[in-house]
Amino acid sequence: MNGSGQAAGTRIVLLTVVVVIAVLKVAEDVFVPLALALLLTFMLAPLVERLHQFHINRTLGVVASIVLALTLIAGLGDLVVNQVSDLARSLPSYQSQLRHRVVELRGVLKVGVSETTKVVEQLTKEFERVAPPEQRAHGQRVLADAADHHVAAGFDALGDGDLALAR
Repeated sequence: MNGSGQAAGTRIVLLTVVVVIAVLKVAEDVFVPLALALLLTFMLAPLVERLHQFHINRTLGVVASIVLALTLIAGLGDLVVNQVSDLARSLPSYQSQLRHRVVELRGVLKVGVSETTKVVEQLTKEFERVAPPEQRAHGQRVLADAADHHVAAGFDALGDGDLALAR
């Protein structure tokens, strides 16, 4: 094939794809219910066959299976609607409980940071009291670095908003 023949073939394929998609989009109102009906038919066929084996008229079996299927669908729909409405009613209390828990957690983290700082300060004092003079300079630097690390970690856990308040 030459270049112009190949381009024409590509245009035809592209035009065909566009036309098929447009037809499917326009006929969506017909095809979706048709597809659901076909799916329901395949799902209910074994039940209809079982009822027919029990010498129940096929038409009556189809009607009974459709009534059963629609009853199940309506029951499940009612259950879902009730659950969603209960969730919507309970959402404000869940939100307030979550806010309360976050406030409690921030308080615990702030207390934890202050307690850690106090412990590090006490250790520093004890180290200064016990350590010989040549070890003090090195030990103070190590303890100061450890205290800075713990305080910074505590502020990171509090978040950016609380860091500004803490400073």
